[in-house]
Amino acid sequence: MTTPEQPTLLNWGDRTHFRSTPAPCALCRKPAMLRSHAGEVVHKVCAEAWNAGHPREVRFVSDDRPRRRKDAGGHA
Repeated sequence: MTTPEQPTLLNWGDRTHFRSTPAPCALCRKPAMLRSHAGEVVHKVCAEAWNAGHPREVRFVSDDRPRRRKDAGGHA
């Protein structure tokens, strides 16, 4: 269980984070294909570096509630 002091980091393997076209990363401005739950386009390495440098701020973390997949066919 996480607390407000220890939010869950984004699950970058979740396909809902991938964009169909690149856009400028919110942090380095180079083209990126990932986006956060808040919709910010960001590279995984940029987001992880930002999180490490700002441990008390909540920016690139998972939603409070996980999203449900339409095709919950028993696979994780």
